[in-house]
Amino acid sequence: MHVLLRHASDPLEEAALALAREGAPSSPWYADYQRNLARILNIQARQGEYSFIVDRGDRSILSIQDEIRQRLAHCNVSVEQFPANKPQRLWVLAGMSESGKSTVGELLKAEHATTRLKIGYLLDVTATRAGITDPYTEWGEQTQAQALAEEIIRFCHANKADMVSVESAHRYEATLHLKNIFGAACRTVFVEADPQIRQDRSIQDIGDRDREKAERGAHRIANIADFIIDNNYSLAALKLAIKSMAAEPEVYDPDVVSDGDDNSVVQSWVRQATANLTDSEVAAVIATGSTMREHWKPGWSDIDLLVIRDTLPVTWIRRHITRMPGPADVKLGISLFTSREVVTGQIPPRVIHALRLAIRDGRGILHLRRGFSLPDHGAAMDDRASREELPLVVMTLRRLVAATRLDVRSMYKHVVLVMKILLRADEINADDSDDVIHQFSVAHPRARVVLPGLTEMAAGNWRVNAQLADRILDAADRILRYHDTLAGAVKFTSQITTA
Repeated sequence: MHVLLRHASDPLEEAALALAREGAPSSPWYADYQRNLARILNIQARQGEYSFIVDRGDRSILSIQDEIRQRLAHCNVSVEQFPANKPQRLWVLAGMSESGKSTVGELLKAEHATTRLKIGYLLDVTATRAGITDPYTEWGEQTQAQALAEEIIRFCHANKADMVSVESAHRYEATLHLKNIFGAACRTVFVEADPQIRQDRSIQDIGDRDREKAERGAHRIANIADFIIDNNYSLAALKLAIKSMAAEPEVYDPDVVSDGDDNSVVQSWVRQATANLTDSEVAAVIATGSTMREHWKPGWSDIDLLVIRDTLPVTWIRRHITRMPGPADVKLGISLFTSREVVTGQIPPRVIHALRLAIRDGRGILHLRRGFSLPDHGAAMDDRASREELPLVVMTLRRLVAATRLDVRSMYKHVVLVMKILLRADEINADDSDDVIHQFSVAHPRARVVLPGLTEMAAGNWRVNAQLADRILDAADRILRYHDTLAGAVKFTSQITTA
């Protein structure tokens, strides 16, 4: 079989990529040779000289291997296929002695659902399988990386693991080749700290260990790292850094900023407020909740704005937010976050969901700075963050029903919020209150929650309507009882005490 593995389908791009791999500048003669070679290969490809053609592009070695094996199988060639369960994210942790690599690995495991593995152990396992006594002396660094990659793939397939961290990477060439093998799925993290701080963390002198790692090129890994963590500060700073690092959301940049629905009650005020707020540092202004949407109800709904700005000094907040008057008889809520907080996921669950909703249909995006893309942290994180907030929502609802003077609107909104969170966990997307109530009654009939629709609430003189208040109180009672039922789904055995 004749198989063509090339850089790109365009001959000029093919030659340029081939020359780029040479490292050193090429002579004019060699550059001409590569361009003519690319043209001849392209002619052969057009004439059907090859059984199949694989374009490398910027893909990983693993991706190219996967395609070649699949294409061979389609040609009835017996070849072992890669397992389906390959890591979706591989964290490779590097750094000098006592820099904090183990702490980073443990935090990725504890807080970001990552399986923590040791490179030394994996290499010992794969060496034993290959009949090798010492993989570090009998294998070169590229072979070590290939063997390590195979063992990681085997582990992920056997254990259904898709998020893995490996530590500690000490060898530069092996780490570089591992990045080439896994491509975009691989993220290299170099943890650094001042020598004195690293020495203070160790009961032994770190000098010999540092020299040994330096001989292997461990310090050079910083030059190819995707993230460099400055671990000179507190554990709190490290946790925040890792959360920022692990976020990596998808980003979207809508072509059109939506005008929203025709809602004269809020339309002009929101537009004017956006104009007053926007400056060169403001990345986005988004109307969230029912604001600028068809289910906004006068006398009931709030105006909620999300402002994303590069920096948020108190002087700016006092000048632009504190003195901003809201429209008459409408509750105004403005949430402020820095661009970094939004991109790295340092935001509450409701804001995560509001961003996903704005991205989904473009509505409510009042201002989006050129070059700034809204991050989508994904449905899984949206669901997980919402469920983590559920205890706070339930606690707040219990406080509301315990109040001497009932806040009917807040009770209603919190009952609906509990429904939304449970529906989101069921992978049911519903945001309009009436749709949430309907979907919840279908998905959770055992709850038996009967809640008035939004139109009835908004028009029902809810501030003084005692009958309506009783109905909302009953709905709150039912949703809280149902929540307790769900929370009690796990039965404690005699060996576990609930005390």
